[in-house]
Amino acid sequence: MRGQSAISPARRGCHARRSPHCSRNGQGTPRSATSQHWRMYRVKVLLRETPLSVQEIAVRVGYDTGTALSRAFSKREGISPGAWRRAVGAPEASSPS
Repeated sequence: MRGQSAISPARRGCHARRSPHCSRNGQGTPRSATSQHWRMYRVKVLLRETPLSVQEIAVRVGYDTGTALSRAFSKREGISPGAWRRAVGAPEASSPS
């Protein structure tokens, strides 16, 4: 194996910034879409299972502000995080102290 790269053929094309091999996961889905899906899954789990505020959840999942999380959530789900939480009968958010 001397002289051969240990890098897979798909990854060898990743020297270009916008290479399709670098920007998609194994199923052909853009990595950003997969990342956003996972992030929203985590948001829903935290909304459903904890009394954390939207701001606290935003920080835990990587949003800068609760407003940024609310915009992204509403755009994807068609409902605000607070309304979604109430609809699934989750615990109310804790009040800021």
